[in-house]
Amino acid sequence: MPKPARQHPGPDRRTQDRRDKPRATGNRRLAEQIRKILRTHYTNKYRVR
Repeated sequence: MPKPARQHPGPDRRTQDRRDKPRATGNRRLAEQIRKILRTHYTNKYRVR
């Protein structure tokens, strides 16, 4: 007789685990720096001459 297939936890459990953790705020400064760099890059790229 074959063994029953093992059931993995559904997506409901994963979302609940994420809700328990605090939101990642340590990368906020890095995100601001990236936005600044990209802003200057695209303003130079699409500058009208």
